[in-house]
Amino acid sequence: MTHLSAEQIAQWIAGEHTAEAELHVAACDRCQSEVAGLVDVLAQFRCSARSVAAPLPALRAWRPAVWPRWAAVAAAVALLALVPVYRDRRERQRAELEREDSQLLQQVDAEISRAVPGSMDPLVKMVSWNSEANQNEGQK
Repeated sequence: MTHLSAEQIAQWIAGEHTAEAELHVAACDRCQSEVAGLVDVLAQFRCSARSVAAPLPALRAWRPAVWPRWAAVAAAVALLALVPVYRDRRERQRAELEREDSQLLQQVDAEISRAVPGSMDPLVKMVSWNSEANQNEGQK
């Protein structure tokens, strides 16, 4: 048999090898060293992948904690943006209430300052006409 090809070595590493390939690797130093070298490289890769993967759960645990913070920051910014709008609305409501109160007080003041009720206006006009006539006669 000739030396193992790259594909046959890959199959050997994957555990798919024939009895003929086993006999050749056992007898051929070159193929034996290539298989052993590739096995060693894969073992080193596995170890380095595991050592890198170990901190990943901590990173994954850290990332979800970041999103609530950003959400809280976004909510705080939104609230701060809404404060002037809320204050402006409150000021408008207060001004409207003050205007309505002022109108009501003017109406109350007008009603209180009347000497007699509105239904007696014709009588008041007649009496005040007679009062003026009496005053004019008294002055003559």
